[in-house]
Amino acid sequence: MKLAVIVTCFNRAEKTKKCIDSLLLSANKANSDVQLQIFVCNDGSTDATSSILESYGPVVKEIKGTGSLFWAKGMAVALEEAEKYDKDYYLMVNDDVEFDSNVIEIMISNYQHYYEEMIAIVGATKDDRDHNFTYGGYVWNGKALKKKIVPIKPEAKNLFCNTANWNCVLIPNIVYQKVGKIDTNYEHSFADFDYSNRLITLGFKMYVADEYIGYCRRNEEKGTWRDKNLGLKRRMQLLHRPNGFPPKSSWRYARKYYGIAAPIVFIIPYLSIIKNSLFRK
Repeated sequence: MKLAVIVTCFNRAEKTKKCIDSLLLSANKANSDVQLQIFVCNDGSTDATSSILESYGPVVKEIKGTGSLFWAKGMAVALEEAEKYDKDYYLMVNDDVEFDSNVIEIMISNYQHYYEEMIAIVGATKDDRDHNFTYGGYVWNGKALKKKIVPIKPEAKNLFCNTANWNCVLIPNIVYQKVGKIDTNYEHSFADFDYSNRLITLGFKMYVADEYIGYCRRNEEKGTWRDKNLGLKRRMQLLHRPNGFPPKSSWRYARKYYGIAAPIVFIIPYLSIIKNSLFRK
């Protein structure tokens, strides 16, 4: 079984190393038939990332980014390189996840459990401090005004989900070939949810793995557009950054999945910032 791991990274060498180390450990523990190849887009890191990636030898293939790719385009670059190689599955991961030593066994066994080829498996992560769910799969009701996105935890009775974070997602090559490439019109976020939606729309299914696959803390709101301690102007600037909710990406996602309600979805972050700023204590 040939498994292509897809990662993009920028200037967090220690986390990247922990992520890769935990994946390699898991591969060593898994069935000897597992052949792992890790494709990493290093998007212009100025820390020790390059030297660390080189130290792994041929099992890790580093692809140099431009320094302005961010997550969506970085993942696309790594995927483009991985497409040149023979593989059975893609494992899409974030490098801020420290994986459980059984992650590969968990993901593969869950895939095999459903006896279906045309599915994807989503791994759920938890916080290392309180062990609460942080990222994974969700059931989204598709509505704008009464929007509801419910996280599906590994202990749930029904593990079906229809959208997912790409902190850990196993996609068979046969499914990837039909869904297609990651949409590089997105700058950073939205691309993982977009791909999930495309997969579901084409009639494929996604299920959450029945065990947590590792630890990953939620991104902090401090210093981002969600930080209520910042002023209105600064929050607007941060909202428009590639790793915020840039207008082009936000509008593309809203238009594709909310139809006539797209303008409402698009404007909600702006209204939230304005409201918070007006009523700051």
